[in-house]
Amino acid sequence: MDITAYRQQLVALSPPGLAWNTEPNSDYSACLDVFASALARFDNNIAIALEELDPRTATALLPEWERLLALPDTCTPAAQTIQQRREAAHAKYVMKGGQSKAYFIALAAKLGYSITIDTFKPFICGISQCGYELNPADMRFVWRVNVPGERSIYFRAGVSAPGEELLHIVSAAELECVFRKLQPSHTDLFFNYQ
Repeated sequence: MDITAYRQQLVALSPPGLAWNTEPNSDYSACLDVFASALARFDNNIAIALEELDPRTATALLPEWERLLALPDTCTPAAQTIQQRREAAHAKYVMKGGQSKAYFIALAAKLGYSITIDTFKPFICGISQCGYELNPADMRFVWRVNVPGERSIYFRAGVSAPGEELLHIVSAAELECVFRKLQPSHTDLFFNYQ
């Protein structure tokens, strides 16, 4: 709302009587104008403030989000774009933990990667059938993350900051670091770049 609408509301909420002179150029009217102006400024800034409450859209409070989430950490590259910083903050903010394929695929998606995960089963005589892979028994503790190439981050108006590159190609080093921190301790993890 604008100043005029807020002033009308404040006049309507004022108690009746001679002490509350709402005529123009009165002291009380000038006081209402100050309050109406402040409310209008607050109303205009509330949408911006709400964007700062989400790490995916934060700009002014992004350093605070990073401080709260202990970013950058050992898995975060030194030079990141605003978009990458937001994705890292959001991924760490919503990270709850898990060991399933679905958890790791969703975590990679939050970091901006589209991956698949392969797990292996050992070949066991009497249970496995013809055509199955001849994997040894310790292969049940091995999993492979398939990453389709390198990730391209394009400059986007309203999301990227002035001075950032129009195209920034990122390897999956951040993804590898995060996965190696979170992988179950009894497993071996391999990355396959396609």
